[in-house]
Amino acid sequence: MPYEISILETPPHLVLRMSRTLRAENMGEDVAMAMADLYQRAGQAHLPVTGPPAITYRGEFRPDQPIEVDFTVPVGSADDTAGVIRQEAATVATTRHRGAYDDIGAAHEALDEWIRASGRHAAGPATETYLVGPDQAAGVDDLITEVSVPVDT
Repeated sequence: MPYEISILETPPHLVLRMSRTLRAENMGEDVAMAMADLYQRAGQAHLPVTGPPAITYRGEFRPDQPIEVDFTVPVGSADDTAGVIRQEAATVATTRHRGAYDDIGAAHEALDEWIRASGRHAAGPATETYLVGPDQAAGVDDLITEVSVPVDT
């Protein structure tokens, strides 16, 4: 699948953040449980969810190793709610992956190659934003994930 890469400026925004360790052998199950926890926390804190959820990978993905990640969901205003942080504006290289999560590595590789070829440098870890997730898609081919990496300007 060819990936179109673009540069975007993301505005500052509030997110509810929850850190987790994903086990390589149970990644799908771990993600599903953490997403449910994230939305439950938002509901319990009466936080209005204002956009799709995301996962930021804080380490390099290795198929046989656990990985530290941050789950986030954009929220409206929050009064000293634990876990709500302000994400600052950023310049990101981004692409969209359509289809199974098992194949999303190709989108990450395309971004990495583009960043190297452009002369830019990654300025932070990769994030996957689930624009159309399993709860919204009719089938696996309808999943849409935005993959982005902060880059230097």
